[in-house]
Amino acid sequence: MSLSFRTAPRATRGAPWSAIVVFVLLGAALTWRATRVPPVSVPELVEVVGDVPRPGTYALVDPTLASAARAAGSSVALDGTPVPHGHRVRIAGDRATIEAPPDPVLVALPVDPNVADAVALEAVPGIGPATARAILEERAHGPFTSLEDLKRVKGIGAHRLAEIRPFLAVGP
Repeated sequence: MSLSFRTAPRATRGAPWSAIVVFVLLGAALTWRATRVPPVSVPELVEVVGDVPRPGTYALVDPTLASAARAAGSSVALDGTPVPHGHRVRIAGDRATIEAPPDPVLVALPVDPNVADAVALEAVPGIGPATARAILEERAHGPFTSLEDLKRVKGIGAHRLAEIRPFLAVGP
C-alpha cells in the first residue's frame, strides 16, 4: 500500500471565463458611469430695457421673461417664455417683448481687461464706471496675467470676480 499526498485535480475549466465575464461587466459599468456627466448650466446674456428699476445686461442661467424682469428689479408678473441668448427684453408697463440682439457680433465676445477701454469694461454685467476706472488704474501698474489678478482692483473680491468671470478673458 502506498500513500500519496497529491491533491486531487480541481475543475478549473469555467473559472477563467467567469473571471473574464466579471471584468467585462465591471468595465462596462465603469465606462457607462463615466459617460454620465451632469449638464453644466451656462449663463446666457439677456439685456433688459424699459420700465425697470435697473436696466442692463444680465447673465441668466434660466433666461425667461420672468427671470429677466426679476434680475432688473421689476415686480411685473411675466410668464416663463424663454429668451434666446443675447436678445433684448423690453418691458413697458405690464407687458414685455423680446427683441433681436442690437449687435449680434458683440454678444459672445469676452472682454480683455488688459486692452479694453472704460466703455467696454462697463458693458460687462457687474462692472460700473467706478470699477472700470479702478481696473484701468490698476492696469497702469502692470498687466493682468490671469483673471485672478483682478482681485488687485479695489472693489473686486472673490464674489464679484465669480460674477464677472464669464464675460472676461485675459489675452495671450
